[in-house]
Amino acid sequence: MAEKNHIDICGMLVQVLKNKAQQVEDNLNAIAGVEVHGLSADNQLVVIIEQDTQAKIIDTIDGFNAISGVISTQLVYQHSESI
Repeated sequence: MAEKNHIDICGMLVQVLKNKAQQVEDNLNAIAGVEVHGLSADNQLVVIIEQDTQAKIIDTIDGFNAISGVISTQLVYQHSESI
């Protein structure tokens, strides 16, 4: 197994339909490297993504848009570094 020597972290807001919020949260939490931290009053999930490449981050975000109930995604924070 290759040793992990790079980390990419993103903070996202995921706008969801009110009646689908729990379903979307469950689907997001099931994705490796994704953690939902809360739901705002205006139906935005606060999501953190941790992956070892920027390509995996992009693929993960693209996957969010395929989840039923997701209206939009917004990148709020991005950090990348060697570890």
